[in-house]
Amino acid sequence: MRYTIIAFVMLASEAFSGCPNPPSGLADNEEPTFQKIAIFNDWSLFSITEKKECWIASSPSTTHVQANSGSDELCRGRHQISVTIAPRNKFLPEFSFAAGFQIVDELVPVLRWNSEEIPLPLVSEGHAWSLNSKTDNEIIKLFMRSESFNLISYSSSGHRVTDKFHLSGFSSALTAAFAECGIEIMS
Repeated sequence: MRYTIIAFVMLASEAFSGCPNPPSGLADNEEPTFQKIAIFNDWSLFSITEKKECWIASSPSTTHVQANSGSDELCRGRHQISVTIAPRNKFLPEFSFAAGFQIVDELVPVLRWNSEEIPLPLVSEGHAWSLNSKTDNEIIKLFMRSESFNLISYSSSGHRVTDKFHLSGFSSALTAAFAECGIEIMS
């Protein structure tokens, strides 16, 4: 199942002002039902112990918003990327993106490293996922050997949004997430 239920957390990101109707699941006043376990530089580890579910998440270090002519200011709620480890995924890591705004279905979000690109074609409201676990593994391998990447997405209000994410602490956070969920990693 590609559509993970994501618990949204406000890490170091700011919500854009004037958001009367953010995408569902992205309202700033929603109370979390999870526990923050640890911080690994740019990444944080979270857990829902009774569900044996763990995830790591990071917010962008910088964001560039380019509006189409005539567009209003971007209304953006909580936004982050995450990697979830849960029984419903057979404990295979699943990458997801919470944009904080409605994503245009026709212009899927794209992860970009130098000349490499990986699309996130499964879009639902303000969330996006890769196509399958093989692509998730490809993303994770790129995260392990990179320092940063850009995630480009398009809002339904006509904005092109480029979020830059740093990957310091990713490998340690992912290893800790597997341990927190009781999954042994083979070296």
